[in-house]
Amino acid sequence: MPEPAPTLLAPLVIERRRTVLALAAGILTGLSTVGLLTTSAWLIVRSAERPPVFSLTVVMGLVQLFALSRAVFRYLERLGIHDAALRTLSVTRREVFVALARIVPGGLGGRHDADVTNGALEDVDLLEDLYVGVLPPLVVGAVISLAATAIAGVLAPVAAAVLAVGMLLTALVLPWTMVTVARHPTQRRDAAREDRRVITSELVGSALELSTSPQLEDRMGALEAAQRSIRQAERSLAWRRGIIGSTSLLVSVATVAMLSVVASDAVAAGALAASAVAVLPLLAMGALEITSAMSPAMAKLPADTAAARRLGELTAAEASWPEPPGPGDDVALATSVGLDEVTIGHGTLLIAGLSLDIEPGSRIAIVGPSGSGKSTLLDAIARFVAPRAGIVRLGGSDIADLLGSQVRQRVVSLEQEPHLFASDLEANVRLARPGATGDEIARVLHAVGLTRRMDRGAAEATATGEGGSALSGGERHRVGIARILLSEAPIVLLDEPTEGLDEQAAAAVMAVLCEAAGDRAIVIATHRPSDARAMDRVLVFDDGRLVELAS
Repeated sequence: MPEPAPTLLAPLVIERRRTVLALAAGILTGLSTVGLLTTSAWLIVRSAERPPVFSLTVVMGLVQLFALSRAVFRYLERLGIHDAALRTLSVTRREVFVALARIVPGGLGGRHDADVTNGALEDVDLLEDLYVGVLPPLVVGAVISLAATAIAGVLAPVAAAVLAVGMLLTALVLPWTMVTVARHPTQRRDAAREDRRVITSELVGSALELSTSPQLEDRMGALEAAQRSIRQAERSLAWRRGIIGSTSLLVSVATVAMLSVVASDAVAAGALAASAVAVLPLLAMGALEITSAMSPAMAKLPADTAAARRLGELTAAEASWPEPPGPGDDVALATSVGLDEVTIGHGTLLIAGLSLDIEPGSRIAIVGPSGSGKSTLLDAIARFVAPRAGIVRLGGSDIADLLGSQVRQRVVSLEQEPHLFASDLEANVRLARPGATGDEIARVLHAVGLTRRMDRGAAEATATGEGGSALSGGERHRVGIARILLSEAPIVLLDEPTEGLDEQAAAAVMAVLCEAAGDRAIVIATHRPSDARAMDRVLVFDDGRLVELAS
């Protein structure tokens, strides 16, 4: 049975009991706040009349009770809502990771796998804010608004109308006004941030090429322009937020002042006891303090619910190449891949009518400009992206009839920048085959030239750091190749294996790969001529078709 899709009320579905108890504690916190202020107001005014102390005992006890219960219920509310939210998010994260494993790296609607993954992680973070920072203030604020309005109506009917208008303006009208007036600068800021991200990626990923290119100055100028746009948009947002915030404060002050007038008139008319003259203003102050939390919650609601909607669409999305109902043929001994009249492309056609045989010991380079289809072809061979037409065979079996796990036991891929976990070299390499012995890992580390680090023995020498930060770019690529070698898969696919390396480091990486791979088939997608020269066959994209260069 599928889990409920991420929504604002998902905690009420997944963790109903905890969420209800937490929200109840939040409502009791609000009622205690209102009760504390109103009873304190009555007690102060009544004490000024010097009545018998005994007549104040009950109210004094209520003041103490509300003061203590406010703190207790506040603690229980925060503890309960965080517990329910984290439990709900654990379910959501599991469903999101399952969806990502199903979709990535085939992509979602033609989007790159990194974009899909990063977007999902950002949306999960927004979902946490939705459950902790939006749901409780809205529920608690709505209940307290009704309760405060009812109390005000009992004391003075006109006070209920004044208080209701004040809370409506501060909790709903002004926040929605803020969302409306902030929409345009927010869109400009987000677009500029995306421009900055793209330009920064270009500068980092193509640093060597751009450092000697006249385009460097243009890209730096574009980066500065994007940064200026971000600052201008944020300045515009700050002005709008300041105006709305000031207006909200003025509305709150005006509401309290008007209720002070209403209370004075009611006392003068004999409709309200003199000891209760301060009750209405302080009731308004308590209610407005609670409903003021609804304002930022309402402002964040559109973005957070949009994140929940995107995650719901993600978890419901089908894989770009759905799995068959069960395992296909036994391909445990397959060592070759064949493509028969394969046509590939997301929105636009990238490859048409391609036939290619990848036999044991093959060394094939696929070259072409960015966007020509090199990476998509590797994804099709690894059973990540389904071809529009034609057949991809592993051994003699159509990989459409095989489980992804069957294919990836025989076909292994290395991405452009292998991800390294904050551990040591041995643990990072062991990911390729968890059951490998220490001697086997030592052999592949020796094969890729990382023995010197291992021989030092000290933990700091073998530590990889967060994301591989303790290693050089060439060493990170060598760790990726070590994983490839340890996996023992007979068909190896590499996407830009020397991206970001200088010529000397790139040549060393390719030499290690070709020597250590033995009779395994190697297919690389690259735009680097030196990488292509290290292969036996070079296939070049020419108008959607691969043309083999003469040796």
